[in-house]
Amino acid sequence: MIDLEFILNPTVDRLSIAIQTKITLWVRMLLVSEQKKRHFLICGLGSIGKRHLEKVVSSANNVIVIDPDVGIKTYLASNPQYAEVQYFESFTSLKLNLSDYICVVSNWGPDHFATVNEARNLNCVRFLIEKPLVSRIDTLFDLKDLAEMNRIEVISSLPWSYSTLVQRISELSFKHNLGAITSIVVDGGAKCLVTNGIHYVGLAMKLFKFVPLSVISSLHNSFVNPRQSHFQFIEGTSAWTFPENRFLTINFVNSSHLQISIKIVFAFGKLLIEGNEATLFAISDEDKALIDKPSRTYHARKLIEKFELFDLDSRVDPLDLIYQNICDNDSSLWLDFRHGFDTTEAILAMLISQEEKARIDLPLALNLVEKYKTHEWHIS
Repeated sequence: MIDLEFILNPTVDRLSIAIQTKITLWVRMLLVSEQKKRHFLICGLGSIGKRHLEKVVSSANNVIVIDPDVGIKTYLASNPQYAEVQYFESFTSLKLNLSDYICVVSNWGPDHFATVNEARNLNCVRFLIEKPLVSRIDTLFDLKDLAEMNRIEVISSLPWSYSTLVQRISELSFKHNLGAITSIVVDGGAKCLVTNGIHYVGLAMKLFKFVPLSVISSLHNSFVNPRQSHFQFIEGTSAWTFPENRFLTINFVNSSHLQISIKIVFAFGKLLIEGNEATLFAISDEDKALIDKPSRTYHARKLIEKFELFDLDSRVDPLDLIYQNICDNDSSLWLDFRHGFDTTEAILAMLISQEEKARIDLPLALNLVEKYKTHEWHIS
């Protein structure tokens, strides 16, 4: 992995950082390509599936794509880098033992669980499933049963949760005496609280090191989902309460064209994230010395540092880190099904909060599981 202490050391020349980062990644990619190749099955080659295909095609022995859109065959044939990729319209025409394959489930959310079962019927046991894992409560718990009985291993595709950002923020807090993270506020324009919001729910769980205790929401669905018009595209406000009085609040408005902004609030500072740019501010030492009671507050105006979250010049993004860990056969990654389950449950609880017009406690109460277990939320 990239040496975070090296990156965070302000005395190190930035050019040296970039060179070290790129060399580290080139070496890892070489090792993966030469020693740790894998077999991948990608189910669904829409915009997200194409991203997964780009990540695996150079580091896999075999890649199979399943998609009911026969136009995908033409797409693959027109790209020389995909010359060796095999295409099938459905599982019915795929006569293969998939025990050595990792199945990437990147089709529509309501189809995820059925896809897992079809791959299981061909002996597949490892799955990387796009978020949210499923779109119904009953299939979420069915998936949980399969994972807990060791019949399958599942990773949820939540790249921010598995990026270096979580450790980096922790080190920044310690280095600059910012104190604990107290809240996370995410806002923006036309971004879905499910499709986009789930990433920040997962990130909050990793940063707070807890799952939420409850959620309350005020939501509205607009039929503007760019994938399919019948899928929800949810605007509004949701607030998750975590242990130790910490909070995640997400506010998206479909009538705005503003990109997402993230504010991570510490006891004595804040980290602002827009795109790939992060800016860290702190309350000045002079103001901190004047704090004499819990209600004494000051603006965090002292600029500490600016940095890029990810080295995009080296074409590395958070999804790359998931695939690096997969190719490194990182067992801890495959044991983290619970993270995907908890984030999906927190999102479903958000939707139930709107239906019930009430705060919903987590984990979901049995009466709510029973009431909504077969409800199809049409999320993807």
